[in-house]
Amino acid sequence: MGRIVLTILSVIGVAVVLVMNAGVQVDFNLLGWQMEALPVTVVAMGGFVLGVLYSFLFYVSNFLSKGRRDRMAARRQKLKSREQEIKSKTDDLKQREKLVQSAAEPPPSSDVSEHSPGKKGRLAGMLGLGKGKSDQETQADSDQS
Repeated sequence: MGRIVLTILSVIGVAVVLVMNAGVQVDFNLLGWQMEALPVTVVAMGGFVLGVLYSFLFYVSNFLSKGRRDRMAARRQKLKSREQEIKSKTDDLKQREKLVQSAAEPPPSSDVSEHSPGKKGRLAGMLGLGKGKSDQETQADSDQS
């Protein structure tokens, strides 16, 4: 509502300036470029148009800057969420690695001789290493015969 009122007042003000200065002419110098006998209304309209263009370009640049800031903020947020996700996956993998390592380690035993090869066990019996004669005893028996 305020913009509409401001726009209407601006248009009315420009119209009043144009009507009151319709016959007045001035010399105009724009950065060394001189114009003589230029109507005041043309100078006023030119200033008004240039002001509107400047305001429009200022608005567009702010709009683009804000959009760029928003995209960068969204990108930063996405990056932080990815970092957290990677960290949680890394921690999970470390925990799984510890579980695998702890499962791969043999349980501590109190008697080492039970688990030594050639003494007892199903595999030792199948290979003929357990409970039977040792290689030295077998060789000694064959020498005596």
